[in-house]
Amino acid sequence: ETASAIQVLSGDDVRRSAANTLPGALALLPNVHVSQLLSHAHVVTTRGFSNIFANKLLVLVDGRSVYTPLFAGVFWDVQNVLLEDLQRIEVVSGPGGSVWGANAVNGVINITTKSARDTQGAYVLAGGGSFMGRHAAVRYGGKIGPNLYYRAHAQEYRWDGLDAPAGAPNYDAWEITSGGGRLDWYPSGDDTLTLQGDLYDGTQFTMPGDT
Repeated sequence: ETASAIQVLSGDDVRRSAANTLPGALALLPNVHVSQLLSHAHVVTTRGFSNIFANKLLVLVDGRSVYTPLFAGVFWDVQNVLLEDLQRIEVVSGPGGSVWGANAVNGVINITTKSARDTQGAYVLAGGGSFMGRHAAVRYGGKIGPNLYYRAHAQEYRWDGLDAPAGAPNYDAWEITSGGGRLDWYPSGDDTLTLQGDLYDGTQFTMPGDT
């Protein structure tokens, strides 16, 4: 019932895949182009215009635009969404500025996470590999009152550096640590009030022993 090309990726689709980052999850969608420029830098576009500073795509996380005022685009390395809490990703391809506003020249990516009510209890994740040095995450959700739920999470990634085409190291190893929380209050059957926030800190190792 829509005139636009729309793709929807559910959280279960992501959890059954090998994706461990948000750009990796977006690469599962046929109408999104994802490429990795550096160890910490991904390019995510639709309908062409593939560039690390691409600013023709509106990206929303839980209804909030996540563009940076630096170039009106998105730094994908700091969009550290815990994939276990992902509910769905909706991608609308094609021009949408008249409906969605600024940045929606080539389309809209709408990322929705689960409510705190649906993420109760504890969740722990740990992993590692030859390129992704380590990945650890912990999340806990609980209930404060009859209609008030919360969750808190922390996550860390450590990536080794990529090699240049000639074989020399790029010295682009990096790590990022993030954390945040969410409160969901249901004052009535039709209303929901959500409060959420996140913090992150990242380091790029440009040369051996340097940051």
